[in-house]
Amino acid sequence: MFQGHSDLVNSVAFSPDGRYAISGSKDKTIRLWDVSSGACIRTLSSGALANGYESEVHTVGFSKDGRQIFGGSSGGALLDFETGQPVTAFEGRLYQAKIALSPDGRTAVGTNSKEVVVFERNTGERVRSIPAALYGSVTAVAYSPGGDILATGDWTGVIRLWNAQTGEEAGRLQGTNTSPVTASAFSPDGRLILTASEKQMTLWDAATGQKIRSLRGHEDRINVIRFLPDGRALSGSGSWQGKKDNTVRLWDVSAGKEIRRYVGHLEGVYSLVVSPDGRRFVSKSDVNRMWEVDSGKTLRTFKKAFTAAAFTPEGKYLLTTADHSSSGFSPKIFIEKMEIRSERVVTSLAAECMFGPVVFSPDGKYGVTYIFEVFDLDARRKIRSRNNPHTGYVQSMQFSPDGRYVLSGGQDNQVKLCSVPDIDVKRSFQGHSSGVNSVGFSPDGRFALSASSDGTTRIWDIPTEKEIVRMIYFADGEWIAMTPQGYYTASASGDRYLNVRIGNRIYGIDQFRSSFYKPEVVEAALELGDPDQAVVAALGEDKGQVALSSAEQMEPPAVVIRSPRSGSSVGSESVILSASVEDRNHPLQWVRVYVNGQLISGRQERGIAVAPDDAKTASAAPAVRIPEGEKVVDLSVPVTLERGANLIEVAAFNGFSEAKQQIHIVSTVEEKQTILPNLWILSIGINRYEDPKLVPLSYAVDDAEGIAAAFRSQEGKLFRQVHSLIISDRAAVKPTYANIVDNLGYLGNAGHRDVVILFIAGHGMNDHRGDFYFLPSDAVIEDNGTIKRSRAVSWRVLKETLDLPAKKIIFADTCHSEGLGGRKTRAVDNDRFVKELQEANAVIFTSSRGRELSQESDEWKHGAFTYSLIEGIGGKANLIQDEKISMKELDAYVSETVPVLTNGAQHPITQTPDGYVNFPVAIIK
Repeated sequence: MFQGHSDLVNSVAFSPDGRYAISGSKDKTIRLWDVSSGACIRTLSSGALANGYESEVHTVGFSKDGRQIFGGSSGGALLDFETGQPVTAFEGRLYQAKIALSPDGRTAVGTNSKEVVVFERNTGERVRSIPAALYGSVTAVAYSPGGDILATGDWTGVIRLWNAQTGEEAGRLQGTNTSPVTASAFSPDGRLILTASEKQMTLWDAATGQKIRSLRGHEDRINVIRFLPDGRALSGSGSWQGKKDNTVRLWDVSAGKEIRRYVGHLEGVYSLVVSPDGRRFVSKSDVNRMWEVDSGKTLRTFKKAFTAAAFTPEGKYLLTTADHSSSGFSPKIFIEKMEIRSERVVTSLAAECMFGPVVFSPDGKYGVTYIFEVFDLDARRKIRSRNNPHTGYVQSMQFSPDGRYVLSGGQDNQVKLCSVPDIDVKRSFQGHSSGVNSVGFSPDGRFALSASSDGTTRIWDIPTEKEIVRMIYFADGEWIAMTPQGYYTASASGDRYLNVRIGNRIYGIDQFRSSFYKPEVVEAALELGDPDQAVVAALGEDKGQVALSSAEQMEPPAVVIRSPRSGSSVGSESVILSASVEDRNHPLQWVRVYVNGQLISGRQERGIAVAPDDAKTASAAPAVRIPEGEKVVDLSVPVTLERGANLIEVAAFNGFSEAKQQIHIVSTVEEKQTILPNLWILSIGINRYEDPKLVPLSYAVDDAEGIAAAFRSQEGKLFRQVHSLIISDRAAVKPTYANIVDNLGYLGNAGHRDVVILFIAGHGMNDHRGDFYFLPSDAVIEDNGTIKRSRAVSWRVLKETLDLPAKKIIFADTCHSEGLGGRKTRAVDNDRFVKELQEANAVIFTSSRGRELSQESDEWKHGAFTYSLIEGIGGKANLIQDEKISMKELDAYVSETVPVLTNGAQHPITQTPDGYVNFPVAIIK
């Protein structure tokens, strides 16, 4: 036993040889102990860690060689093991510091409220800061055994993984930032799914798995969702003792708008029952009320209390459960049939259960309690006693549309399908990691739906028991829909919550994105009801075995940058980059080197690529040749630097997964006459379309002209020359399919030091597979609503156009629109558009999120998005008042301004590749 501290001990550690132990305490001391004897060898004041300032010690440890000890309090330091004197003091004050040393001994990290600070171990100087806490403070920090991954935790329980070299986030170890899904339901036509998580609802497309929109308004937890026959939805919220909400609300889910609010309950609403004709509903709370849907009037407040209810098919009776006990401590529950008008009970049958879910068959014949008692209400008798297939409390139950089965979800994480009246388990759906709060059937009875406290909503194929798709919504608005094999569709940044573990190594999903971001597989799974068949149908037979379960065969290449050293400073304009790339399983497909987001090249080459040995065309040869089939390559590449901070990135791809390593170096070369880059801008705007099915727009042409003019004003300031080509209704080059495709090559004139901007405004559409197309003025929409692809510009063409070594920016205000009064609306799936163009390695600005409608107005004479861009470039985005507007400042200004202009209807997306450092887009003079 080690005794000596006078207060709570916060941290202990053993020396590498196991002979010594060290402890840090709330008593502001560090003690060194002899393990064999238990004797305290030395007591040190916490002042040694923080330049004399004494405070609680939060962490202690040994260096790898055991010659030094370290600790964290309100500061952090390395101390000599023999003397206890500081060897290195980490720069600056820290907050309740947790300290960790990298395995190679080169760096240390310390926590400072919401961030982790990386220090040079030998000097104590700060290298970088990492914003590691989502909420609250960083509570834990540790290096991986290899030293390449840094793990941090915060007080919410979120564990985040970071690339130790670059400080970029590499993944998360759990479904972070999610909330329990408390309610879910299919729409009457089966095309939509509505889920509730805490105070908001999410509307999903049941055919694609994609999020359509969020519905916000409730001020408390949403407990129940019910659709009306006409497709509108009711939601009830609140708690037993809550005073914030306790309302029922009616929603037009197609528009995302609250239509009506039903107020009067004093406690939370936990049950909603809709009449067969959809004109009335009953809500269960402190009292039971019947409401008229369209007027919002209370038609009846029932004198008799009941815990569950259902209308009979003709709407004359309510089937209810009622408590007939004189004391709440000894409830006596009855299954009853009550005439609504008189509240006269015509059938009453005693049950064994207490309070809990009870469901009634669509024909009104059967009632089933949560302990699986079955009552025949026509015969007025109980026909089966308890035969509960669950091992935990049953949270939710629902009858199948044909009345033959009951679906149930419980706290045992299970979903069960039982036949009625015999309660024989026909199907068992397993996969949730926490209790199931809500279950339901698709209208045709083909699929089961379950929502869980694990944050997921899952769709199951009933005949095969297979999980088809799981949908996850995150508190920051991002989302994912994923098949069991790992194929997924997601919002612009939703997949940052995914990671892949191979052995003891954790990889971010971005390294596997090209293999697993497959929206077409998700859609095929929902259409076919079989995720395995969906892979073959969407990708072909040769891809049938690719799944996360076989990720070991898709391990990313190993990328090592030998020199220069990250964090170093050089006094020259260039360095020789020395790096190696090796793949254990697959031949390398390509290796690329970027500097500040720009692909470096030798002559006309575009980076480093695989090339057959018999490549004949010199202009097509890569800057560094990789023989076909090669798994190992050593690079020695001259890299030209910009004055100041530089981010160098080496990326490699093996056909399945990608790996990259980044280093930060600073060029301290003396400032001299700077050669400004050129800007090449291709700006396309289309108002008028030949096909009458496409509604004319008002300001897409003005948007294209306005953006070009805004950047032309930067000639001689930020850019040496600004080259612009406008393709629009008013320009010399009209926006036909042929003209657009023929002139996309205009951007290929840019040099590797130049900047390229592609701006597109007009109609965009997603085809039946979800692929994005920009529609030229002569686009054709077939009679069945599909796009004639030979007259539409695919996202793939846009991506190929941007396969350039220059720094690239895309501005997209492209939506499928309809005229709505003075404000015109445009809509397309911008989340997918952004994901599809990520491989272009460009900064992407889009006008709205997901399928939000992007607005244009006679007041602005532009779309809201472009109006904000022009204002921002003109000076309003100069947020730090330094006469320069950076890319991040423009992003912040547009992201804040557009929702204000559109009353919260539109939220732009900006996607920045990892390799880009912040850079100026305009100078204010």
